[in-house]
Parts: sequence; C-alpha cells; structure tokens
Amino acid sequence: MFNVKCLGNHLVQGGADQVHLLVNYDNASYDATATNTVEWQVAGTDTGFVNSAPVDPSGNPLGPFAAGQTVNVRTRVTNGNGTTTGRPRTRTLQPPAG
Repeated sequence: MFNVKCLGNHLVQGGADQVHLLVNYDNASYDATATNTVEWQVAGTDTGFVNSAPVDPSGNPLGPFAAGQTVNVRTRVTNGNGTTTGRPRTRTLQPPAG
C-alpha cells in the first residue's frame, strides 16, 4: 500500500497559480505491479471520492481548486489480493500568495 505523506509539506498548496494540491508519497511505497490511484473530493461539493487519477510515484498535482475549499485526498491500490484504501488526508486551500 502506498501512502500520502502526512507530515510536513507533503500535501501542499502549489503550482504556478497556487491553486493546486501537490501530493507526494512515502518512499518505496509504490507497487508498479498493482493498480495505484489517488482519489479526492471537495468537501461540500462532491458526494464522495468521485475524482481520481493514476498515481505518479514522483507526485501528483491535483486541481485547480478555489481558496477556501477543503479537499480530502486518499489512495487506493488494487492487486490480485483485493483493494486497499488509504486514510484520507485533508487540506483547506488558502488564497494564492502575492
């Protein structure tokens, strides 16, 4: 199971326009033989984790989002043994700096 890093700056607001979430993963937690996805939902807008993208082991940019939106992010891995879903991580977007 790969994991979204939850300590420090591993689910951070960024990108050139400062309205994306940049997701990084724990080292050595990616399994190329499995189906690895990152899923997200915007709190109060999405009815569940309806957005997804294939995991890029070097990190995923998600968005764009609006300032004030709270985004929940989780991972999902499927292999021959079944599916495992990671614990959601949450970040509220701040107005872009500058």
